[in-house]
Amino acid sequence: MADYTIKRGDLEPPLRVQLTERDPTSSDPRKRRPLDTTDAVSAKLKAISRDGSRSIDFAGTLEDPRTDGWFTYDWQVQDTQESTWFHAEVELMWPGGRPQTIPNDGTFVIEVEDDRG
Repeated sequence: MADYTIKRGDLEPPLRVQLTERDPTSSDPRKRRPLDTTDAVSAKLKAISRDGSRSIDFAGTLEDPRTDGWFTYDWQVQDTQESTWFHAEVELMWPGGRPQTIPNDGTFVIEVEDDRG
């Protein structure tokens, strides 16, 4: 099952992902909170198709207020031109060239689904 779905050939709506981190104030290791990206320098979507034949590696936008952790990616024509499944992650770049990958435990799944046209 996909975490996000878009139809083949569509460019709207943009992909919107809330970046989260483990909540250090909770004793429950599953509890998450929005990641504060205020100091992040950049963010990009990095994804590879299930069969490894296609990839996405383009910049996205960190929405304001950055304390809410929302990342938006505007689809490119080549991203949705064929039906496929992508395993994806968001790479943040912090000051000093320090990368961080979200999620840090696996990937999220994007399905480019067949349209009926």
